Amino acid sequence: LRLAPTDVKIVVSSRDLLARTPAPAHTPLVLTPSGLGRSASGAHSDEFGRAGILPPAPVATAPVHAPLAVEVSEQDLRVAAYEALLLAAAGDGGGPLVSEELIHTVRGRLGLPLRTHRCLALLLRTDEPTTFRRVATEPAGCPAHRARLLLAARPSEAASQSPTAEEVRAFGMRQLPLLLNALHERGMSSATLARLRRQAEALLDTRCGGGGGGAAPQRLAPSEQERSEEDTLRVSLAELGLGDEQPGQRGGDARAAGGAVEWPHQLGFRLYCSLLGATYGSSSLAEEGYACEAADADAVLSSLSCSWRALLVGEESERLCQLVVAFERLEMADGAGAQLLAGPVTQALDATLHDLELACTRSSPARRQSAAARRSQADATARTAEWVARRRLEVLAAVVSYLGGKLRDYRGHYGASLDEMELAVAVWSQCIVALQPADATPA
Repeated sequence: LRLAPTDVKIVVSSRDLLARTPAPAHTPLVLTPSGLGRSASGAHSDEFGRAGILPPAPVATAPVHAPLAVEVSEQDLRVAAYEALLLAAAGDGGGPLVSEELIHTVRGRLGLPLRTHRCLALLLRTDEPTTFRRVATEPAGCPAHRARLLLAARPSEAASQSPTAEEVRAFGMRQLPLLLNALHERGMSSATLARLRRQAEALLDTRCGGGGGGAAPQRLAPSEQERSEEDTLRVSLAELGLGDEQPGQRGGDARAAGGAVEWPHQLGFRLYCSLLGATYGSSSLAEEGYACEAADADAVLSSLSCSWRALLVGEESERLCQLVVAFERLEMADGAGAQLLAGPVTQALDATLHDLELACTRSSPARRQSAAARRSQADATARTAEWVARRRLEVLAAVVSYLGGKLRDYRGHYGASLDEMELAVAVWSQCIVALQPADATPA
């Protein structure tokens, strides 16, 4: 490629290169299929194409969630997370733990209609604290609790607000992959999980008219086929540790033999991340509130804490969830990157790095012996802490990967937005430093 001296203007500083309102003479030159062209800083891909200029190099989104054994759609995760909040917020019969106003604030920001709330209130039986409810040692919304709710869910013609057959089937099919994930974490075989899935689907087909969207069979009492399928599923769930009721029992105070069955950490983490979307002003990319926390974010956060026990969330994992949610929004943001980087991303990153520093202190050689003693006293807590520590590093690595990809083509991705680029560099470098191996004496 040969250029005449007059074809190239030397840029003497990054400020000139990325000035907010660059003069044409200072606009950087880029190589195009037809030769040299001027860069349209900050333009979208279609605008680059119309100008005959190469668009920014594509950057793949970096995965920040551990995979689930049985995948659940984002919409089902969002609704299941709201179910977890409703179950936890109902309390233990002494009154709700979260105000109705905050519940509906969360619902609206998760994009769920009022009809969904009304149906879930009936299907989750939050107004019946002693029926189809958990035993005292179970957290609300734990796997055993949801298994009993699945067994109890059926269409009703009692009132116009009652869930339809289609809604009941959707509810049951949403509980099923959650339970399968919990059982897979416990080491159940694929054949066992497939058998449980067939039994649950058969019961839902019988109750809800086959899942074709039609009306449920009109009857006042369950048929013999339904009773048989329900009893078969009830026994299978009990054998797998999700209940100990025998065929014919309909009580809610039977003590579940499988109380130790818990949600996998990665599932509880994703459910809580879904709930954290309610701390932002909007879930829509097109609205201004997408990139900033809502004015009542602290009150919403406080209300979500009632779901911690069931979802295996603690203070450190909550702060990591906040970083994940902010980073996911950054990946999706269109023109709001600087606002997210300056606000939610940086704040959540600072809290996460502080937790990492404390974790490194706790794992120092001088404290390993006492940590081992604590581990024997609280294995569950230790397992959670270990999972959070691994996930924290994986999330920081994802941030490095994504921002590094954008910085490799900084002209195309940041154009004239020097402030956003400087914020991205600061976040990227903090994560790089955090991922460096600590100087510790080998054990």
